Amino acid sequence: MGVLVTSCDDFSRFEGRSAAYYAGLASECDSLLARGTVIGGPAERELAGQTNSLPPAIRQLGPHRIRIIEETVLLTVGSFFIIWRHSEDDEQLWVLAAYKEGHRKTLYTMSKPQDFVQGSIRISPPIQKDTNVQFLPFGDGGTTPGRFTDAKGREFKFYIDHRYQTKTPGAIYLNAHPNTPGSVLVTNEAEFRQRLRF
Repeated sequence: MGVLVTSCDDFSRFEGRSAAYYAGLASECDSLLARGTVIGGPAERELAGQTNSLPPAIRQLGPHRIRIIEETVLLTVGSFFIIWRHSEDDEQLWVLAAYKEGHRKTLYTMSKPQDFVQGSIRISPPIQKDTNVQFLPFGDGGTTPGRFTDAKGREFKFYIDHRYQTKTPGAIYLNAHPNTPGSVLVTNEAEFRQRLRF
């Protein structure tokens, strides 16, 4: 255990890893975002201690705290920090950086399409439509149901409105049938289709 701690606390060794390693680490940090907000000492230490559920590269680093907040993942590893978040200047540019004693090094960057956000709904592209299930139109005029999964593994139901005498013909509704409580009308359909390639 002592050897692992010494290795993980060696900032110069960590910042000398390969580009492929950092790309993989960034992807693992991205997967943590799906867990939702984790903030506060006990919760951050508890998540870091869940070694069986952590992705392999993060687990190998042995962080003693993991914070997730506002699309940011912060790993505390020994005497340095690793942060994965979008750039303040460009929300489509995501940056993996390491910090120690006032020193900052950018390790990896990647461009990601922006999420579609409407109220409390957030969908991360790309999406994958469910083609393994046969969805039959409703007997209300032909409203067409469907389902897709976003890049973070969140599943969404959608409905294309073809109700008789509807005021929103062809509109997209999320979560539930347009006649059902909890159904959400996509108000900016052009943005929805463009960002998600729907």
